[in-house]
Amino acid sequence: MALKRQDKGFTLVELLIVSSILSMLLLVGSYSYSLFAQRWNKELGSFNQNNQLMINLARFQTLLNNQQYNVVFRDDAEPGFFFVGNSNSILSITNQGLFNQKFAEAFRLTLVKNNRQKLDLVYQSAPLDKLALSKASTELVFQYEFKLLTDLDDASFEYYGFESFEQKSISNRPNVFLKPKWFSQYSGLDSQLFPEKIKFSFIHSGRKIEYYFSMITNSEELLSDYFPEEPEQ
Repeated sequence: MALKRQDKGFTLVELLIVSSILSMLLLVGSYSYSLFAQRWNKELGSFNQNNQLMINLARFQTLLNNQQYNVVFRDDAEPGFFFVGNSNSILSITNQGLFNQKFAEAFRLTLVKNNRQKLDLVYQSAPLDKLALSKASTELVFQYEFKLLTDLDDASFEYYGFESFEQKSISNRPNVFLKPKWFSQYSGLDSQLFPEKIKFSFIHSGRKIEYYFSMITNSEELLSDYFPEEPEQ
């Protein structure tokens, strides 16, 4: 007599085991995906941040490399250059401003501490399309503002050049040993010279970076027409 085969289904215990295994796989997969997504977002955010940093550094270089050697008159009617810099700020004129590409801009760069106790480099500008800047006492209205660099750990400006017009004028005479040097502050109005170099040092994300900008080295010649010639001996 032939025996009939009985088809056997899954028991409740077997279904619970399979369900537990699937739940564990889903949990592991979900956790792995979460880690991957977090890492991806972090790296993408870091890439975007570094990309924006490079763009703003290029803007920073452009405006400093295209400064205008503008001669203005002081209150005592003596000529000088519209340039004032210290370790935390620069006041000057550029032909390649951030907000006006057709006309020169008077600009101010300032290192400002933010609410995270870091430093931001803030750019402010005053367009000169309707303003003739011939006097140092001319009042400027800075209409635009932009954060060029943010969250710097430390930063400072330095200036390389001669101390004064008179010092530079005699530096090439025989037996005169005068050389330019670095200063933490430099005034084109007081010295009647433009700095020959500008150095900007900053620390960002633990990395120290230095930028050097070469300026005109014979700025005294731009003022020669404003001084009477000495009579020949």
